[in-house]
Amino acid sequence: MTFQSRRYQPLRGYSGARPTASHAASASCCRSNHLQSVHAIALCNAAELAGGMMTEVSIPSGARWIPKGMTVEYLAKAKTSVHAIADGSEIDWESFGDKVVPVDIFDEGGVKVFTARITMNVKAG
Repeated sequence: MTFQSRRYQPLRGYSGARPTASHAASASCCRSNHLQSVHAIALCNAAELAGGMMTEVSIPSGARWIPKGMTVEYLAKAKTSVHAIADGSEIDWESFGDKVVPVDIFDEGGVKVFTARITMNVKAG
């Protein structure tokens, strides 16, 4: 599965395998705004993409999910391309209900510029 448009790079980190403790979904983007930095909503979109992919490959077969809410913090201006990493290693994916998926976004220099906690509601199929 890849997502690509004129300004987005292909997804990195998704192999189709079930996640392990070190598995993370990753997405890259480089959309800029009038401040010559990555637009705030582009960061939210990248976070939701990475968090959604993490959830999709982590839930039990036949289950379904939907994002229920997202809390974000803008930590620094992102002035380069960025990558979003959702790490689901601390989440109990075998039960249903709300799961809070952490997503961090880093710039090319490795500086964390954004963090999100996305609440995913997971239900039986």
